[in-house]
Amino acid sequence: MRPGRDIFARNYIQETIKSYELALQQYSDNKLNVDSDEINWTHDVLVRYFSTVKFTDKIRKAKNEFEALTHLTLKKKADVEMAPYKIGESDKSPVAYDDLLKLNQPITL
Repeated sequence: MRPGRDIFARNYIQETIKSYELALQQYSDNKLNVDSDEINWTHDVLVRYFSTVKFTDKIRKAKNEFEALTHLTLKKKADVEMAPYKIGESDKSPVAYDDLLKLNQPITL
């Protein structure tokens, strides 16, 4: 896997934080059907982002805004980080490609 750049997403990280904040508000107000897994995934991705990126003024400001948000404690289906991970770190699927292909075949009567 290629190493990431030291600085990335600085031109839209604040917009991303604002979108995350809106999703949190909508989830807590039950105004919109926002999936808790998506909220958890977004949180974990942002935590990983801020732990790996080199800070600029914009990125530091976005991190402060992110940390100031009231993070909801959402029940996760598993006690695992939901951010992206390297291939090979996940469990191998018990379903083979040929099994999926069979499901897609037309039924003959």
